[in-house]
Amino acid sequence: MPTTPTNLRRALLFDWGDTVMSDTPGDLGPMCDWPHVMEVEGVGAVLAQLRPQWRFALATNAQDSAVAEIRRALARVELDRYFEHIFCYRALGRRKQERGFWTAVLVQLGLAPESVVMVGDDFAGDVLAPNAVGIPAVWFNPLTEERRSQPGWHCTIGHMRELPAALAALDAGRGE
Repeated sequence: MPTTPTNLRRALLFDWGDTVMSDTPGDLGPMCDWPHVMEVEGVGAVLAQLRPQWRFALATNAQDSAVAEIRRALARVELDRYFEHIFCYRALGRRKQERGFWTAVLVQLGLAPESVVMVGDDFAGDVLAPNAVGIPAVWFNPLTEERRSQPGWHCTIGHMRELPAALAALDAGRGE
């Protein structure tokens, strides 16, 4: 179980596949059963760096894995200790593109949208969908040079080491 203090009033949500852990083409079924799993480069270091200021949770559309299986996959790369909550399609019955997904996340976290930031590799599901309910976001795009930003609402990073600066830029854009 995670050891992050729950009294922190800000939460950083991460997509799971290709944001926290690498999806391997050809591997099917729950990730915890794959022969080899690995974290996305730099994610462990940035979680350790940001841990004193943020609560962490996963927000994923993964359909092959339930919460316990996601935790087992995270444990294989020693990242499970960071995540207080796992919000997944199988548990919520909703996808990130649905407003109800984000409403359920906010209720369970006990936080207002402006106290949460989403980080993920799918611009529509991880940036536009949370923005639509007032949650700022960071688009993780390590595959191309494309960068999109709207001050206070979203920005882009190409490597996880850029996340702390991106979070500061989002706060600055929101006047915090």
